[in-house]
Amino acid sequence: MKNYQGVYKLPVLGKVLRLIHRLATIGRIETELTQRISELEQITSKADSDLAALLNMSMTSFRGEISHAVTSQRNEWKATLATNSRVIERTTRALLENGLTDSTG
Repeated sequence: MKNYQGVYKLPVLGKVLRLIHRLATIGRIETELTQRISELEQITSKADSDLAALLNMSMTSFRGEISHAVTSQRNEWKATLATNSRVIERTTRALLENGLTDSTG
């Protein structure tokens, strides 16, 4: 991100690039969290049966909450990215049309 700081400062393009970066990052975070939960489940499987059952219920609930939060965030970012992409397309089209009009006039 450091190499592209100037681009990130651009109003719409910067927002789009930050969203793309976040979408790529969220997958890595989700994978990492899933791995950590699996490790915790392995640890809890060695506990006594009542405690293991309670911990497994908690882990299942936590996994569901993480999945829901990640999906919600991903969907929000995708919607924002789509909106910003349409703005960029319209702006680019308008600039190209004005540039062609100005050069022919």
